[in-house]
Amino acid sequence: MLDNYLTSNQKQNKMVAQLSLGDKWEAIGEARGKEIGKEIGERQKAHFMVLRGYFRGQEPDFLADICGLPINEVIDLKIAYEAVKKAWQE
Repeated sequence: MLDNYLTSNQKQNKMVAQLSLGDKWEAIGEARGKEIGKEIGERQKAHFMVLRGYFRGQEPDFLADICGLPINEVIDLKIAYEAVKKAWQE
């Protein structure tokens, strides 16, 4: 409704301001997405390290120290792997 009272130059300035604000929000979203993606990637890498260590017979407390994960999470990964392995064997 306000657009009816704006000159063409003011409308153009308003559109540029809106685009600029949109660009800022897009940049913030990209930065957050990259940060979240990096965290997820690091966690997946730690999980793969735990499983590789488990395949080679390493102890859960050693794997937790190496990967920087809580011991409970390492044990849960081990239990989940065994459950999947059992399901595939049946």
